[in-house]
Amino acid sequence: MDEIFDPEQRERITHQIVGFCNDYPKTRVIVTSRVIGYRRKILTDAGFTHFTLQDLDEKQIETFVSHWYDLAMSDRPDEAKERRERILRSFKESASIRQLAGNPMLLTIMAIIGKHQELPRERWKLYDHAASVLIQHWDVNKHLKDARIDADFIGEDDKKELLRRLAFRMQGGEGGLAGNYIHREQLQAEFESYLRERYAQAPDRAVTIARAMIEQFRERNFILSLYGANLYGFVHRAFLEYFCASAFVHKFEKTKELTIEQLKTDVYGKHWEDQSWHEVLRLICGMVDEKWTGEIIERLANDVYRPWPKEFGQRLPWNIGLAVQCLGEVRNLGAIASTGLCVLEVICALFEKDMKGALELQEFGSEQILPAVRKVGQDWPSRSRLASWLTNLVMHEITWEYAELLGEFIALIGSGLQEIYQVILDYSVRTLEDARVVALLALKDGWRNDPRAKSLMLEKAKDPSRWVRSAAIFGLSEDFREDAQTLPLLRERVVNDTAEQVRSSAVGALVQYFRDDTQTLLLLRERAVNDGSPTADDPNDKYYPREAAIEAIANNWPTHPDTLPLLRERAQNDPTPWLRERARKLADALEQGKPIEEIEEEE
Repeated sequence: MDEIFDPEQRERITHQIVGFCNDYPKTRVIVTSRVIGYRRKILTDAGFTHFTLQDLDEKQIETFVSHWYDLAMSDRPDEAKERRERILRSFKESASIRQLAGNPMLLTIMAIIGKHQELPRERWKLYDHAASVLIQHWDVNKHLKDARIDADFIGEDDKKELLRRLAFRMQGGEGGLAGNYIHREQLQAEFESYLRERYAQAPDRAVTIARAMIEQFRERNFILSLYGANLYGFVHRAFLEYFCASAFVHKFEKTKELTIEQLKTDVYGKHWEDQSWHEVLRLICGMVDEKWTGEIIERLANDVYRPWPKEFGQRLPWNIGLAVQCLGEVRNLGAIASTGLCVLEVICALFEKDMKGALELQEFGSEQILPAVRKVGQDWPSRSRLASWLTNLVMHEITWEYAELLGEFIALIGSGLQEIYQVILDYSVRTLEDARVVALLALKDGWRNDPRAKSLMLEKAKDPSRWVRSAAIFGLSEDFREDAQTLPLLRERVVNDTAEQVRSSAVGALVQYFRDDTQTLLLLRERAVNDGSPTADDPNDKYYPREAAIEAIANNWPTHPDTLPLLRERAQNDPTPWLRERARKLADALEQGKPIEEIEEEE
């Protein structure tokens, strides 16, 4: 679907795909698309299952790098080992580089760079090196030998300038940054214009060289791709975004075509709400001087999208997420400490506003703000300010999702800071259960393996509040599962806790962290039959312990000889109608050898 740029045409062809599937229902159909610009409703309504292709994980990255260096330096095994360890160390030390390493093509380029030098820590420098790797093999004279044109005046800087001009023109075209395409005629014209303006090439020579350059970028450098119908684009979106950002910086710093006010207003002020622009805007902040970056971030945090509406609804505060992301691009955060404090206070204000009850805002915080906060983490300037804000924060009737969001936010910024740790301890003894829940969730994420945190969680595992007990179970099972007291406590809570929610949480913890313990399956089978949950016909009750036990057994022990008989027995005898039906479907799936996921998709 990426190659269909017109939204109306894309929708029309999507309907045609659905029609084809209806005509040929036994045909397996796979549709691929970038996330940006993708609308899933038509395919969802037609019964398509949706998956997101994930980046390589840490283990896969290590395997790739090991194999790559073994092959690339097979005659120098000791040197290959040193280079491999160096590049893997750079992934661990730099969140920015680690983020890029999950992409196979960029990982390959980083391996090439790492063969000769340390990887740069800033993402924009890494992109610049990557572009150099791709274009340094460009032998223009060799390619143009038959045309008898001397083109050795075109150097690496010229090639990068051409790509900057191309990216700048593409972002202003019909598809914009979301499209990543340009027609062959426009591409040819852009290259010809550069050759005439910079090197005073005659029109016929400019045409010949430009045509050859396009083919070089596509066939030898692998930086441009022909998508069909004479449409070209960057082979990877990262290069479009990098060269577009580089074009703006060039106009700001070199040619002075842009002032800082124009950059803040016409670039950031205009595009902060467009997600397809966010990577470009982040890269610009990493490339310009910290002084200008601070001004840009403060404009994003304070001036755009103000005043806030009473309810955000679907128009979410992308400016705040972008401001945090841009902060993460700054290597020397100490140079813009006041900006860091400004962004911190804006995020705190967002927590105070209506995140407590607004599901969309909570999801936004989890998906957009926290990942950006995680990148800055304990390097956040003036982070001690968080302690005074937490002391005065009023919490009442918050959701579990809000508590998790706030707890992780506190942990990411406050971990290791005594002032914040003291506030968390104060929270843990407050009368209000919401504060005690937040305290435990913050300790879970920010003070792992701290003996004081373990003692507190053991104590709170028998708190009068079911929510506090659940939080304590999460914390103990995630951070202190090796402790001798954790497993016996979980078993006891599975059986004896008075709250369904806590018993379900304990079931989940046992399965996730103690699946291989010899007593876990025995206990779950007993709970699948004997848990004294109410028999209300409510399939939406996510705290139903008998269901949790049945699902866990079917998912984790599908081939055990006792699993299918148990499911059949529950399908016959469970007192809850919808749970009898669920057990029957699970049993049918196991007998037919079907993945349980297919049952969930059908439902």
